[in-house]
Amino acid sequence: MLHSDATLFAVAAAMADRLKMTSSDRSGIAFPIAHIGGPINLMAAPISGSALILLEKFEPAEACDVLARHGVTMAGSGTAFHLGYLGVQAERPDAPVFPLLRCCPGGGAPKPAGLHERVERALGGAGIVSGWGLTEAPVLTMASPDDPDLELSETEGQALKGVRLKVFAADGSPAAPGQPGELRAKAAQMMLGYVDAELDHEAFDADGYLRTGDLGTVDASGYVRITGRLKDVVIRNGENVSTAEVEILLRAMEAIADAAVIGLPDDRTGERVCAVIERTPGSGPLDVSAVGTWLAARGLRRIAWPEQVECVALLPRTPAGKIDKTELLNMFSS
Repeated sequence: MLHSDATLFAVAAAMADRLKMTSSDRSGIAFPIAHIGGPINLMAAPISGSALILLEKFEPAEACDVLARHGVTMAGSGTAFHLGYLGVQAERPDAPVFPLLRCCPGGGAPKPAGLHERVERALGGAGIVSGWGLTEAPVLTMASPDDPDLELSETEGQALKGVRLKVFAADGSPAAPGQPGELRAKAAQMMLGYVDAELDHEAFDADGYLRTGDLGTVDASGYVRITGRLKDVVIRNGENVSTAEVEILLRAMEAIADAAVIGLPDDRTGERVCAVIERTPGSGPLDVSAVGTWLAARGLRRIAWPEQVECVALLPRTPAGKIDKTELLNMFSS
């Protein structure tokens, strides 16, 4: 896809404004600088007068030492990194790992339920201040450190300055506030188009809005909640199961630090629902029965319950911190 200095500058300026970045800030960048977030943060720093602390690789204890030594105030920038910081803080309970912390920017994927509260309580500052976007249109929404705790915990903030969002229900009609549907966006940070221009027609609707492929809601106050992907489904006995719907409920279990749901080949049902779970330190074993009981109590339809549960020490992740479902499929498809 094609971006320009102007598209990246637009998002950098709006993000710096929403995060209230100043010359006092030191922002920790734990993901690869070649990721779309790299140039955005490189631009946000001179715009706000802040400094960047770049890490060559992410190893939690070493990363915390480097960030603390340089006075980090904003420790980003996704669930994998936040969990790493929490683990180091638990190992060093006598003093704050990041004494000057103001907030923990987040993004890349929805955060597990309760993670904001854990970060706020253990690390300090405003907790997780997360956003949502995609490479085609990065950081469309972002929370503010001044947002109420409920919104910081449950949403991806509000649209950045200049971003226009629309939600369309499954039948193609505009969705009402709080009604779920596909999110579409038009913004200055939107890509100029794909390198293969033939792909542009499907990417944009008739009004020039980018079809993000993400499902979610925008409430009456403009706060955005992401609930899944249009194509991230398991097809079991001919019925679609949203993996995100199951993952959100699993991540609310106290015994689960993070979870991913994948579809595995099944001779009887076509695909079966498999939950791959990273347990909270100190928690006991989890099996299909325990997971099913939890999901049943929360009203999830039975066809969406996992038929297979796998517990791993750490979920595989991409360099940007996202769960690598391709690797999980390779691990458990045999």
